[in-house]
Amino acid sequence: MDSNTNTEEKKPSFIKRLQKFFYQTKDVYSTLTDENYRHNKHLNKTIVNFNFINDYKTAKDFFSINLATKRGVTPELKTIYQKYKTKELYLNKNEKITPLGHIKFKSNSNSVRLINFGITKNNAIKVSYQNIEGVPLWSKFNPKQFKDIIKHIQPKENEILSIDKNFFDKDLNSLDKEKINELNQKFNTIVINSIEQNHYLKKDTLLLNEKIINEPKQYEGRIIKLPGFQNGKDAYHILKESNDNHVRFMTLNKPKGINDHILLNKQELKDINKDPITIVSQLNKNIYLGQNLNNERRIGVKANQEIKWMKDDEFLKEKTISNDYKKDIIKTIQNRNFLDERTLKVYDNIIVKQKYGTGELYAAQKNDPSSKFIPITNKELDAIKSGIAKRQDNTIILDPKKSNNKLQL
Repeated sequence: MDSNTNTEEKKPSFIKRLQKFFYQTKDVYSTLTDENYRHNKHLNKTIVNFNFINDYKTAKDFFSINLATKRGVTPELKTIYQKYKTKELYLNKNEKITPLGHIKFKSNSNSVRLINFGITKNNAIKVSYQNIEGVPLWSKFNPKQFKDIIKHIQPKENEILSIDKNFFDKDLNSLDKEKINELNQKFNTIVINSIEQNHYLKKDTLLLNEKIINEPKQYEGRIIKLPGFQNGKDAYHILKESNDNHVRFMTLNKPKGINDHILLNKQELKDINKDPITIVSQLNKNIYLGQNLNNERRIGVKANQEIKWMKDDEFLKEKTISNDYKKDIIKTIQNRNFLDERTLKVYDNIIVKQKYGTGELYAAQKNDPSSKFIPITNKELDAIKSGIAKRQDNTIILDPKKSNNKLQL
């Protein structure tokens, strides 16, 4: 008796069966009266080929019809429905991300990897390493993860790995120019890091030379360093195209106010290539230490946004600087008491450099002219790299959300 009673209790009641039938009928009616469904009348036929399904709405309609009728849902239809449902979810998420730009990695002229970047309403950077049906899968930009992915990108055998970039400034029209420039600088930093963190890109980057100047066609698409091109510093460019008179470059580390593309004639390229100087250190506001391709020392004096480079004896004859000051500069150089600009790294709002010759670490506040470089330890550098450190006066203050400690310097 008990067993029969339990069996009866497990059976759906008449009311529940009626409710189920009502909702199934309502679902079918809703679908059948839908304008989109009526437009696709073939949905009401027995379908073997599902090629006509190319969006979530169609997949959902057909799935509902088959679910509510004797036809039933086949495994193939279920797979198609789940595919477009997932795509719809990513499309909805994608609407909240504004495109920022992309980096394309190419083996010779063929694309081997495309990485998309976007920003949220709060200007947080998002990255997409893959997509579904052309829809980017966004995630938070993590520099460590980015580095790990970048270093494993490689060209096909016996081919050259190159890079291309596109910054979508037109998609950022709703932002003010200052914010766009700030995002552009961040994007450029990511692009340069891509080159410096990938073995093949570094290996295949060329320094401007006579052969490139005379036969630019052979180097189209290659990453070229123009020595001392940006305020005495080497600048990464992509040689985009050339003719008998001019060579067009795309600037990868574009500073504020400089166009993405530059057009140079052969004479201008020869002038750039003539005894190019790389800045080693900024000794004070207007005095620089540099080095040419033969590792010969040069001292630069900045005036009217131009740096005039001189040998030591020429510098000592410079009439615009007092003799005592010139001697102090030479003494500073001889004692190696300066920071090496070539070791410069930027971590959020902190700049880190190494002392020339010793490798000792120094840090200063970014975009703060009054901030002076002060020595830091390797442990403090780790805190800066992890993004939990902020500098104030002579103290690096760890982010209070992550730590209550202070690193006294």
